[in-house]
Amino acid sequence: LIHTDVTKYLYFKAVDGSYVFNKGKVHKVPATDMEALKCPLMGLFEKRRARKFFIYVQDYKENDPKTHEGLDLTRITTRELIAKYGLDDNTVDIIGHASALHRDDRYLNEPAFDTVKRIKEEDDLFRLVKCIN
Repeated sequence: LIHTDVTKYLYFKAVDGSYVFNKGKVHKVPATDMEALKCPLMGLFEKRRARKFFIYVQDYKENDPKTHEGLDLTRITTRELIAKYGLDDNTVDIIGHASALHRDDRYLNEPAFDTVKRIKEEDDLFRLVKCIN
């Protein structure tokens, strides 16, 4: 882009999150428990389940077993972690593809640690961008 001098007629700005296009509208992908409650992509009961999932992810610290809630994310699959929270397929797609940025559904059968780590990293990145802007 720099080689073509696109910066002469376009301005680039960091965005404050990930977004999805659904039913003709652009929606922010929830990255926190509070964003999950406000997300129009989910129904009321699903928002509560997603909120509990995001609280778990936000509170999870690799070196603090008290935050693991008895789960070993290196041994259970993402599918098993998601089943614990009863999330529906649409929410699983949002979490797996829009939040954790997995390209396909193979992540569901892989250790949940990678997905949780990816979600936490994305949230940390967007917090940093907000501070910089």
